Amino acid sequence: MIGHATSGVALGVAVGPVFGGILYHYYGKAVPFLILAGIALVDGLLRLSIVSTESTPEKEKLIEETPVPRSSSMFSLARDPLICIAIGKNHTHVSYQLA
Repeated sequence: MIGHATSGVALGVAVGPVFGGILYHYYGKAVPFLILAGIALVDGLLRLSIVSTESTPEKEKLIEETPVPRSSSMFSLARDPLICIAIGKNHTHVSYQLA
């Protein structure tokens, strides 16, 4: 799944400016944004259509048995190795783009 998502992002970065430029050139400044707004609207409606609001006894039991997590402080998050890796990856990515 991550490979598909990353491929979609790469395709959007590669092809998006070309299509946006063509739409801007032939149809004006607002058209690329209106098309993106339409895509976002359709995406939101499709996401809402798959959300289940039905309550079953199994779901209620799972909710009751799930412990409520404590809120995490910034210090405890900074000590988490996975978060440190993610921060380092993002920082490295940004610094390469700025160079």
